[in-house]
Amino acid sequence: MSVNPDKISSLEIDAAVIERLLQQYELLDATELIANMGHCRWDYHNNQLISCSEGYARIFNMNVDEILAVQSNWESSLEQIHPEDRDHYLETYYSQQESGHYTVEYRFRRNDGKTRWLREVGMLKYDDDRNVVDAFAIIQDVTERVVHERDLEDQQELAHQVEAITDLGYFINDEEIDEFLYVSEGYARIHGMTVDEFMRHVEATGDNLAPVHAEDRERLLAEIASYIENGDDNFESEYRIVRPDGEIIWLRERSKSRLKKKGRVKLTLGVVQDITEKRNYEQNLQQARDSLEATVTERTQQLADTIAQLKQEVGEREAVSSELESKNAELERFAYTVSHDLKTPLVTIKGFLGLLEQDLDANDLGRVKQDMEKLNQAADTMGQLLEELLELSRIGRVVGDLVTCSLTRIAHQAIQMTEAKAFELGAEIVVENMPEMSVDRMRLTEVYQNLLENALKFMGDQSSPRIDIGSTEQNGQHCFYVRDNGIGIAPEYHDLVFGLFERLNVDIEGTGVGLALVKRIIDVHGGIVWVESKGAGQGTAVFFTLSES
Repeated sequence: MSVNPDKISSLEIDAAVIERLLQQYELLDATELIANMGHCRWDYHNNQLISCSEGYARIFNMNVDEILAVQSNWESSLEQIHPEDRDHYLETYYSQQESGHYTVEYRFRRNDGKTRWLREVGMLKYDDDRNVVDAFAIIQDVTERVVHERDLEDQQELAHQVEAITDLGYFINDEEIDEFLYVSEGYARIHGMTVDEFMRHVEATGDNLAPVHAEDRERLLAEIASYIENGDDNFESEYRIVRPDGEIIWLRERSKSRLKKKGRVKLTLGVVQDITEKRNYEQNLQQARDSLEATVTERTQQLADTIAQLKQEVGEREAVSSELESKNAELERFAYTVSHDLKTPLVTIKGFLGLLEQDLDANDLGRVKQDMEKLNQAADTMGQLLEELLELSRIGRVVGDLVTCSLTRIAHQAIQMTEAKAFELGAEIVVENMPEMSVDRMRLTEVYQNLLENALKFMGDQSSPRIDIGSTEQNGQHCFYVRDNGIGIAPEYHDLVFGLFERLNVDIEGTGVGLALVKRIIDVHGGIVWVESKGAGQGTAVFFTLSES
């Protein structure tokens, strides 16, 4: 069997060509990966993306098959362009179409929701009627460049604004050749010139210190020479300059050596600030100070006599005012107690009268007896409150003698006084063991009673009402609480609830005095009271402390 040498040669040539093509394709793919680039080809006649590179698909966070499906036509391709950039894209494309190529930058959304910046360069192919039939496009993800450019623009704008607001300017000077390498707009503006004008001025005079006032020039030259020769890290000086219009202003210069050579300063970065206003202010202030000292000496004795007289009058008025405040406070506390505390026993009596009527109809003598006992207890409580009001009217005291009591027992006593309402709502009240404290037992019963009434009143539509009464310890101090699972209180109202007559919901019965009375009683006991609630429907906890001394 013979072999045609020409046939072998042809096969070898084809294999070599294929190998080179594969190498070029791999090189192209690597290049696109490194440069974050990709290319594609569009068939405009059939409105179809007919091919794209892996780099193209990778930019959109897809593979080639996925991108060909997503960008199957012109309309679907436009959908990936950010809505705010679509008009810009189309306007740029059509405005450059006649030239046979176009370049546009725009934002697009990847399939993972991220927004990136693209630079697209396209080359268009036309038919004989100048209709686009084919296009080849190269895209590159330029997000990092765009963000960097915008950051630089923002920083430059911020620097200009800072210079303008603070009357600051910056410069860089090469001390070896005594030449400015850079001056900012603010630096030139302080000298009454633009940057170009300032640079031309110092170049024409051959002197960086040409604008310095003649009386400050020799001193400044000596300070700079010492700074350069000694290789100091910092330089600071105040001196005057003369602007082109003849105006003289004061500058403060603070510089820092950025580069040294053989112990000498080679490069300086400096900041100057217009301190003319400050200098004038200091001068005027000194003059005013001298004048004021003379005036103060003259008026001191007159003022001393006037103060002595005023102190006497203030003392007399304070005594009268204190007495009036005390009397008003007594009247106020008395009125609050009458209008609020007497109401609770009446509500209890009314509630148990309703229960009594139901029990009589049911001929439940055992329950009738219990109802009568509760009514007697409420009547006794009212009698006790009336006696207490008479005592308050005579001595004006809210807190009586302090005795060591179990707050657990006090809480149970308050529960008995609100039992009718709790029974009506089907509320569960849980009391944990709490420590004994030195308190006015009656007043602390009022505190728990008011807090229980408030919790029951604001249960809302809670299907399983619950109130927890207990204590915890914070920073070595006992904190007592009454916590419910009711309608809750928005954070912005936490401080308002203790104000007199504050009612957050006018549709719910109440006078707005209960929590105000609680706060007064806790205040007199040397404690503090506060509310904690995560908001509507999250329940409310009222915490309070008592003096433990």
